[in-house]
Amino acid sequence: MATANDVKYFRCKSNYCGGLSHIIVIALTLFAMLTANAYDTFADSSISTISLNSGSPGSTGLSVTVTGNFTNWVNQVTMASFGPGISVGGAAVGQSGPVAVTNANTLIATITIDPQAAVGTRNVVIQTGTEQEIVQNGFTVLSCSAIPPSWIMNNPQQNASNVPLNPFIQIKFDAPLDRTTLNTTDFIIRDSVTGLNIPATVSVDASGRIISLTPSQSLAVNRQHLVAWGNFGGNAQIKDTCGTVLPNQSYNFTTALTEGRTGPSLVVNNPINGATNIPENVSVGLQFSEPVNPISLSTGLVVTTGNNTVPGSLNFSTDYSQVIFVPSSTLLPNTVYVITCTSKLQDLAGNFLVNPGSFSFTTGSSTDVAQGSITGVNPASGLSGVGTNVTPTVYFSERVNPLTLTASNFYLYDYNTRKTIPTTISVAADQMSATLIPAQPLQPYTTYSFANSNYYHQSYYDIAGNVFGYGGPWSFTTGSGTITTAPAVSVISPPNGANGTPVNGQVVAVMSAQLNTNTVGQSAITVTPQGSSTPVAGTVSLASDQVTLTWAPAALLATSTTYNVTVGGFQDPQGNAVAPYTGSFTTGTSS
Repeated sequence: MATANDVKYFRCKSNYCGGLSHIIVIALTLFAMLTANAYDTFADSSISTISLNSGSPGSTGLSVTVTGNFTNWVNQVTMASFGPGISVGGAAVGQSGPVAVTNANTLIATITIDPQAAVGTRNVVIQTGTEQEIVQNGFTVLSCSAIPPSWIMNNPQQNASNVPLNPFIQIKFDAPLDRTTLNTTDFIIRDSVTGLNIPATVSVDASGRIISLTPSQSLAVNRQHLVAWGNFGGNAQIKDTCGTVLPNQSYNFTTALTEGRTGPSLVVNNPINGATNIPENVSVGLQFSEPVNPISLSTGLVVTTGNNTVPGSLNFSTDYSQVIFVPSSTLLPNTVYVITCTSKLQDLAGNFLVNPGSFSFTTGSSTDVAQGSITGVNPASGLSGVGTNVTPTVYFSERVNPLTLTASNFYLYDYNTRKTIPTTISVAADQMSATLIPAQPLQPYTTYSFANSNYYHQSYYDIAGNVFGYGGPWSFTTGSGTITTAPAVSVISPPNGANGTPVNGQVVAVMSAQLNTNTVGQSAITVTPQGSSTPVAGTVSLASDQVTLTWAPAALLATSTTYNVTVGGFQDPQGNAVAPYTGSFTTGTSS
């Protein structure tokens, strides 16, 4: 069974991330790597304190006090497990054992650590009938040294800007701390302008690894603040469970103008819900409406298949609004994977996710390492007389990752002034095309250009993370105004009701307006024997004038036979669907 303890945090690499803006997305170009501890995806626990949080191999008779909230522990019923290599209450090593319950919310476990126990973290599991509480990394088997724990993650991020005035400040370490040494004298938040410490409360989670600092007042607006810990109060010192003193450390962030009172929302994900035939080497992308607290992802994000948690790593955009889950190995073929965002996922202010839920996708039977390409555009480059209500579209050779299409690599601009036109990016449901929707109608008799650019590292990718090739720019010129009239067949040959049509004859349909070439498929013209539902095999082509459609039969038609003709199923550049045409002709006896 895959375990979440195999998963580690990383900052976002430049081949996948993007971020939202008021348009839809902005490009994120700079990413730095931050190595951190195991990323765990277990259920949230109501256990508030475990004391002790660590012990050395060979330790015997260690007394560990566990306290909880809203628990219902019962003496001689409640059992506890501290993981591999640890015996609880005389039970077999690694198994659940009896504990002494002093009340419904407090118990004492007596544990013995096997001399050969592997160094590392364990999950603490308390079981009372069907009630179960799990503390991820709740206990650590370690060999003490003079090396202090490392600071591996924090919220808000170092040098973050636009941080709410009510931040939920958290620091995560790679080993448990001695909770009795933590206080607001040596764990502080300071206004960098006034130089004054801000009143706050400090707390530590059940694992002893996550320290929270909660200011008792709103922070000053648009101001840099310092979060620091170490020896700032004379004799007081913060220590780990081995008694090693933590060095003085700090980082800065800058506040916004307001508090954060609304939680984040998941707005875009890749793969999309219900997607099938997903490459086995896919990474899962999540775009949130605002930056998220990466520490909260331990209980806020779960990736599973069946009953197994999927190991992998997490990448982040520089503003932490985008999260990328990269599996440790290629996914299994033809397998359903479920991604769950729980209500425990938080933003920088500690507000919880407002739209928790799950989505799933199913893998195919292979990986995808091929570079994608652009197969077509609308309007066609050089086209004139285009309606001012046009929405430029790019078509792809394979499914595009919507998180990577940004206002920096997919955009529309005035060809003469070079002014960028405000647009919204819309990706089709099949992810095979993307459209720029202008905020307002374009100007008449004006030349515009649009492009999919991979210049300056503003890359966009397919769903498996392969980069698309550069495309554009493509230019078109608008006409006098909007075009909302559907194109229709203006001339058809053979004409409707024709007799004696040669058996090698072609069907030619001249349309009343230019077409979107990307919507013209092989079913644009069908020729079917009367009384049959199976069209005759043939090839449809669109002439360079973009108005003349031709159907050529793959073989000679039958003699003296009536054929029904349909024309339809395509659009003009403005998106108006063609007015369907139906007619018929009868063949003669020769070519």
